[in-house]
Amino acid sequence: MKIPAGQKMLQRSRHAEATRRRVNPSTLQRFNASTLQPGFTLIELLVVIAIIAILAAILLPVLTSARIRGQRTQCMNNMKQIAGGLLTFPGDNNNTLPFAGWERGTYQISWDSVIYNYIGGGNSPLSSMDTGGYVINPEDASGSTAAGLKIMSCPLDNFQKVNYMTTPTGDQLTLAVKDYEMVSCGSESAQGADNLVQRDPNNGLPSVNTAGFMGIGIYWEDYSSLDRPNWNAPGFPDNVVRHPAGSIMLAEVASSMGAEGNVWPCCCCGPIVSDGAPNGWGNLYQIDTKATQNPATLQQNGYNEGLLLYQAQRSRFVYAFHDGHVESLTYQQTTNNANMWSITAAN
Repeated sequence: MKIPAGQKMLQRSRHAEATRRRVNPSTLQRFNASTLQPGFTLIELLVVIAIIAILAAILLPVLTSARIRGQRTQCMNNMKQIAGGLLTFPGDNNNTLPFAGWERGTYQISWDSVIYNYIGGGNSPLSSMDTGGYVINPEDASGSTAAGLKIMSCPLDNFQKVNYMTTPTGDQLTLAVKDYEMVSCGSESAQGADNLVQRDPNNGLPSVNTAGFMGIGIYWEDYSSLDRPNWNAPGFPDNVVRHPAGSIMLAEVASSMGAEGNVWPCCCCGPIVSDGAPNGWGNLYQIDTKATQNPATLQQNGYNEGLLLYQAQRSRFVYAFHDGHVESLTYQQTTNNANMWSITAAN
């Protein structure tokens, strides 16, 4: 079909205009100017960095507090499970609670060894549990060494331990840590076989007769000629606890030599002492105000680490009661506040 001349001229004109637009430098310049964006200025970059820093300053404490609350919750769950084992034990043992600890010579038995199979430890041979050494890794357990239980340690206890609990280089734990102890039935002068009755464990909360608190944990130091461990040392009958909901059964005690099965410590004599470090008695208290915090010293000797744990817990310790419930409390809440020292948590 023949295209009219006028239509041909119109098509040529449109084609020329399109070509001109494609190659027109001014058109290209307008295109580049409208599509390319300038970069950040220095001031804008600094503003962004400042905003990120402010957000971090706001969020980090919140995240830290959430982490600590989570670890404290895990600590409370650990203690609740252990308390359940302690309360189950009397049903199979003539309604008698376990002793806190027994030792003679090379033998030592702690309460956690006595209830080992009640808190998920299985039936390890008793011969592997009477020298106070439990390994962290189950694959390292053998007929002479039992496997430790994770529930016996507080997740917030990441403090230096004595040499015998670590590898030869001291950089890794090999023995399982223990942070929970039975409340002692008496002070350091009332321990052991010299006084079977010792103190009446009507301790309650708060205690009205002592600056510390009393429990049912008997620590036996046997000076007889017995040449074997005594797994049947006497404990208190469970009916001596008159107020289960207000009587503390377990308390946190952090020590640089706190190993599962170890009798030092195996009980808690009270919340705080000011003169325990020189003779080592501070390890039987929650806080020893004279205990060293020097890691080099902690490697050589057993020292109380309760103040470190108390600060890590944000001025709290975890306690289990004889009715099985668990609470997170300041140590002052467990006493009558007599002769107390002020302990401030680290920021």
